[in-house]
Amino acid sequence: MTNTYIRPGDGSADFEYRTLPLRVYVQISRRCNMTCTMCGWKEWARNKGEMPPEIFQRILDQCAENGITSMRFSSAQGEPMLNPHWGNYAEATIASGMELNINTNCTPLSEKNIAKLKQLAQTEKFTIQLSFAGYDKESYEKVYVGAGFDATSRKIKALWQAIGDLKDYSGAPVLTVRGVMYTDIERQSRDYLQSLGFYSERITLVAPDNFAGKVETVRQTGGPKPVCRILREYIGVYDDGTVTACASRDSEGVMKLGNIMESGFLEMRSSQTYKDMIAAFVKQDFENSPLCKNCDLAYG
Repeated sequence: MTNTYIRPGDGSADFEYRTLPLRVYVQISRRCNMTCTMCGWKEWARNKGEMPPEIFQRILDQCAENGITSMRFSSAQGEPMLNPHWGNYAEATIASGMELNINTNCTPLSEKNIAKLKQLAQTEKFTIQLSFAGYDKESYEKVYVGAGFDATSRKIKALWQAIGDLKDYSGAPVLTVRGVMYTDIERQSRDYLQSLGFYSERITLVAPDNFAGKVETVRQTGGPKPVCRILREYIGVYDDGTVTACASRDSEGVMKLGNIMESGFLEMRSSQTYKDMIAAFVKQDFENSPLCKNCDLAYG
């Protein structure tokens, strides 16, 4: 099935959006081993849970049925590599013909996991994004709370040495760093990462967003919001099969569309619930959309 287009349910604007998402974000692990300063972890109702194989297989089946070819192991909460099945899930995703990206906080980069990442990267269907910024113990650990600067540095250097020069099927780099900074340390962070071997073009360092209004931000925003790309193009599935319209910032399911074990992506994205979310953006009426009202990602 190919992606089709429908309009907001109230017909208030001529903006069109895809019925089906372009990419599925999958929370294979709800648990996180860190309490980073840019994250909304204080809002989490629980910090445990792993996606079981039957739910993951259902997601793969739905992707195949609806022609969705891109998946990301990432969500508003959770370190994906804390799920002991992450490697098997990654292999199954790639074997199904999908492209896969994994976003990690770097702490699980053991020798065994690096070997698995190298194996996956050699398929040319797999990319990795590391979250890291800082140039010494103080600058790193005051943002990435719960991780150790020296240990993480050794791990990402080992990963770079294993796969740093690999490319995916399109020629894009397999391994990139997207670090979050609270202070003006971009030059020092870049210099440090380059001292570990990273090429400058692989590094993106950004100020923190406000994580849907749940953490203090240094980014200033203003002006009208476009219809959020995350809401238009992506969809998220939690460890228990719950599906959210916001794949990036909704840790507690306040933008729930249904459950993957009970209905499919096409049904949920064609629902009045989803149409109303889009219409709210079009009309700039966020009274019933508190996450959208307080989030600055739509400005990006």
